Amino acid sequence: MVDTSGKNQCLIKMAVPHMVVAALVDGDTGEDPLTWNQDCGGSWDACSVLPFIYHMNEEPVQAEAVGGEAIEDFNPFEEEAVEEDEPEYATEEEERKKIAAPLATNVNKKLDSKTGSTASTPEKDIQTDLPGVKVSVHQVSNPYLVKCDVLVYPTNNMLDIDDDVLNKMSVGAIQRECYAQRGRGVKMGEVYVTSNGGPKSAVKAKSVFHAVVAGSSRLVNEQDVSRAVSRALAMASQAGAESVALLPGDCGTLDIYATALSQMSSIYRFIQASPDTAIKNIFVVMQDEPSYQVFNEYHRRIFQKKTKKLVATT
Repeated sequence: MVDTSGKNQCLIKMAVPHMVVAALVDGDTGEDPLTWNQDCGGSWDACSVLPFIYHMNEEPVQAEAVGGEAIEDFNPFEEEAVEEDEPEYATEEEERKKIAAPLATNVNKKLDSKTGSTASTPEKDIQTDLPGVKVSVHQVSNPYLVKCDVLVYPTNNMLDIDDDVLNKMSVGAIQRECYAQRGRGVKMGEVYVTSNGGPKSAVKAKSVFHAVVAGSSRLVNEQDVSRAVSRALAMASQAGAESVALLPGDCGTLDIYATALSQMSSIYRFIQASPDTAIKNIFVVMQDEPSYQVFNEYHRRIFQKKTKKLVATT
């Protein structure tokens, strides 16, 4: 560097006196202190700092051979290659088995939504007789074509209808009715009532009950499912509805096993606590086969074991 007088100066020599460096370096290097301040002229060969600190005049240290392998000098700035264990990935089949426990019975029963008749297969949809109420699970091609007094549709706390089929069949009328109710505040686990969309709508249910089971992120918890199902059935009974159809309340995010357990248990508890209910038929309807199998299995577990009064449909 150049000082204020225009003379070249070594920054190291200006910042660190010779006696300080001599005290820090182990051993005597034989370097003359008088040469410390001599100008090197920018040449590495004439530099008095390097041989003083790094002992460049000494013979280089050779790597020692141990067991036939050389041990090299340690370099603190060299990045060591870290070998990471390669993660083990489960196969798709293994992952499926972990997530879904095998069902006790493989149910292949389907309900023809156009004719209302059931397919002729060895397995039967189970209808359960409780005091005045029949509960059944059905796989249908379009749940909005099921004829009933009340359709319970699982929704979010924004009352947004995420199913394009329902929006198209109701020509957007049901969604507009939902938006009209948002100003009063929407609560989790509550139920909000709309029409079926009016004369232009193709929805067969007379009324649609919007059960709030999900937040704006569409995540669902079991407590809200149970609370909303119980609330919907109580409201339908008070309104004099005789037939209620419910869709699975998972909204595509909650585990279908947890959903089925919460939903079917809530139906059972409602019926047991409401012997004078106006409801005569409760249908749990869905389109996909896996959900149908799970709900049918929980239907058997909850109603068959507890009531022992089962009637197979024909």
